[in-house]
Amino acid sequence: MDELERILLTLGYYSDDEQKKIIIDSYIEEADAFMRASGVPSALLNSPSAKGVRTIWAEARDAGIDIDLNGRHKILLSIIEQLRSDYHL
Repeated sequence: MDELERILLTLGYYSDDEQKKIIIDSYIEEADAFMRASGVPSALLNSPSAKGVRTIWAEARDAGIDIDLNGRHKILLSIIEQLRSDYHL
């Protein structure tokens, strides 16, 4: 099962819903772009922590919730900071 299918199932969707696949995939791309812009090396974008960021991001966006990095989604910053520091070890 690829990551897109895993996130779809986590959010309660069937993996054969092509429209939802396109939407969720765009959220995954947003999360990846945010992580890269935040200094996460491409080599770490396949790590379990990065997958967690993508899942949290997609779940919030799918629910129509804006990503609030100073409030409810502050955990994303913590995970991204950990990914950046892991690369420099």
